[in-house]
Amino acid sequence: MGQSDKSAAKNNSVKPTYTYYVYDPKVAQGRYEDLRKNSGRRPKWLNSSDFIDWANQRMLKDGGSPDTVVGFAKRHNLFAKELIPCTTILYHWIDSGIMRTKNIDLLEKLSRKITNPSQKARRNKRVLGTSIEEHPPSIGDRGTFGHWEIDTVIGNKTKSEPVLLTLV
Repeated sequence: MGQSDKSAAKNNSVKPTYTYYVYDPKVAQGRYEDLRKNSGRRPKWLNSSDFIDWANQRMLKDGGSPDTVVGFAKRHNLFAKELIPCTTILYHWIDSGIMRTKNIDLLEKLSRKITNPSQKARRNKRVLGTSIEEHPPSIGDRGTFGHWEIDTVIGNKTKSEPVLLTLV
């Protein structure tokens, strides 16, 4: 390289540019909220409007059950497989009001006894008397007469099964 080439290279050299970012919490919060609006999987029923319309017609006019509707659609390949929900999801859509079909329109569902999941069976139906731990200490030393301890031993809980009663 000649002398003129070196001076030309110096004059045409690119000066580096530096960028820096300043954190702004309001801007960051706004960006977070915008991204959260589009997060998560879209519900299947948003893409399955054709299937929902067809299933409503089959259940309301033809009297089909959700199970037969799903099975018929899968067997005859009427819709794409990813658009056809399972029977449980279809019942959920009916219960949540996504579909025009209501529970009153489903004959099988009305004849079934549906248990309320909020009602739980109590483990101990009856608690009779106070616990031995709650008795006063004077009962435990057996200094006075008349404090009885009663225990029962129950077998297989049939009517003909004998029961053992102990008194101390």
